[in-house]
Amino acid sequence: MDDAATPARRHWLMDPLRVERVPSPTASSHLIGFASNISETGMFVQCALPPPPGTKMTLQVRIQDGDRVTVRGARVVWTRDRTTARYEPCGVGVELNSMKDGSRERWVDFCRIQT
Repeated sequence: MDDAATPARRHWLMDPLRVERVPSPTASSHLIGFASNISETGMFVQCALPPPPGTKMTLQVRIQDGDRVTVRGARVVWTRDRTTARYEPCGVGVELNSMKDGSRERWVDFCRIQT
């Protein structure tokens, strides 16, 4: 199978992406961590205090030139905290569900140019 036929292929980034959590529509976002392992359907976000599996949140990810994509309903699939992270960084595996206003297309395009 060639790379083009594998849409969820992981990409390792040289410059990690800033990932912010948006607590509510009226509150400002705050940094949750940085992502350097991404795919069209998810990413690993390195963070000091990972939320538990099943946590749903809205995320903003800064991709390039200040452009951001917004993910509503991002879901934590797995966590790696200090008790389980021997030599690996703490963080969360996040499934990217609903993206708004062209964010999905921009995210997919961004992932594809990282190959």
